[in-house]
Amino acid sequence: MPTNRGKPGTIARMECQLIRDFSMSVDALLEQFSRFKRSGTLSHPTLSELIGVFENRGSLWRLKDVGHLLFSTPENPAGQLLDRTLGAIYHETVKLMEATYQSQHYASACKTFLERNFSNAGNVENDGPSSPAEEAVIARSAGRLLTVLQECTDDLGCGIERLEELLEIARPLLCICFAGKGSNQMLTKYLAGRQELIKRIMAGSYEDFIGALAGRGDISPAD
Repeated sequence: MPTNRGKPGTIARMECQLIRDFSMSVDALLEQFSRFKRSGTLSHPTLSELIGVFENRGSLWRLKDVGHLLFSTPENPAGQLLDRTLGAIYHETVKLMEATYQSQHYASACKTFLERNFSNAGNVENDGPSSPAEEAVIARSAGRLLTVLQECTDDLGCGIERLEELLEIARPLLCICFAGKGSNQMLTKYLAGRQELIKRIMAGSYEDFIGALAGRGDISPAD
């Protein structure tokens, strides 16, 4: 599909928006990764806010869309890879958000159901009589459902590992795609005073990114 990126002023605004949304999104994700290491939990509202909805798109959704507008052109191989990587980060976060919801809500509700109905009396509590065969089916189904839902908790760690790898892929590609963009006044104005944030979200690629903006230095490959 042809990409209409608009006039230079529009491109400059999109470049600034992409770095802003990348910074906001990655900073929030890194905090969630730290939270998971501390407590084994993630915040579903935080992940949901990163995604947003069609009428009110979150920073990750905007990042994906703007990246596609800026970089999905065949003459820019680094940009094409960055476009795909940003899209992958968005979709991995959607998967992480859904796994978090199932782990925290569905699994908890299913566990409570089993404890309430089968831990003591051994019979399903309901308003009407149940046959032993029906109770056996319900108990077996609830147990199997809980097993599947508890696997979502295991998926959280795997999802975080994939996102960490995708961020490592994205950072050096950003350095290539933003080489010489230090002349973008909107971008430099946004970056001013945000050195610690940019250091945090660019990690080991920070010096490469700053050098690339100024049009100097070679880009170090990601490990």
